[in-house]
This record gives sequence, C-alpha cells and structure tokens, in this order.
Amino acid sequence: MKKRFIVAWLVVLVLTPFGWATSNLNLSKSNINRYLLVYPTNLVTDAKAKTMLTAIDKMAPVDEAKLKQWLAANFQQYGIDGSRVKKVVILAPSKRVPQTGIILLTDPTDEPRAVALATTVKSSKSNSSD
Repeated sequence: MKKRFIVAWLVVLVLTPFGWATSNLNLSKSNINRYLLVYPTNLVTDAKAKTMLTAIDKMAPVDEAKLKQWLAANFQQYGIDGSRVKKVVILAPSKRVPQTGIILLTDPTDEPRAVALATTVKSSKSNSSD
C-alpha cells in the first residue's frame, strides 16, 4: 500500500510542472495552418492572437528577420505591450513543427516549455486553441 502511495506521489510530482506550462502558455493556429503562435495567456487574448495570425497569413511568405520586424512593428495594433515581449522565437517547419512556429516570450526561461508545446501540436485543417 505504501509503495502505491509513493508511486502515485511521484507521478503527481513529475506531471505537475507540465500542467503549469500548458496553463500559462496558449497556442493558436492560423486558419490555413501556415503559422502556429505560442504566447503567455496574460500577453494577448485568443481573439487578438487569431486576428494577428490572419494578418500574418495574408503576407507573402517571409523570412525570419522580416517576420520578427513585422511582429515588433505591429504588437500594439493587436493589444500586445511590446516592452513585455523579451524574446521572439521563430521555428521553421520541420518534422517536429508542422508549420512555422512563432513563440512570444515574456520570460526567456519559458522557452523550452514553449518549444515543447509547439512541437506537440498536430497539424489539422481547423483553427484550434489549447
């Protein structure tokens, strides 16, 4: 009985950090699945994030530098306080990330969790939010 309790307690200890990461980072995918956006939930609303992704989708395919420049220039338009964004990470499409990933970080130490969240998303034809 004690052994089961210890095993259950270890499972809770191992899984709790992952629950925190998913509850404090949000994920939006563009309608045509060219872009994936990961951001802290207190940085931008889901609706504003989806609107921003729609605008990004309308742009011709751009490289990482142009995308970062566009984001910085347009944060305010989408209700994002640019001074809170400490780091922008762009993930190129690969086997791990089905579409271009855009990660907005207010705390650069969250990058590993945000990248993990982006890489666990499966491509789909519908718009979704986690």
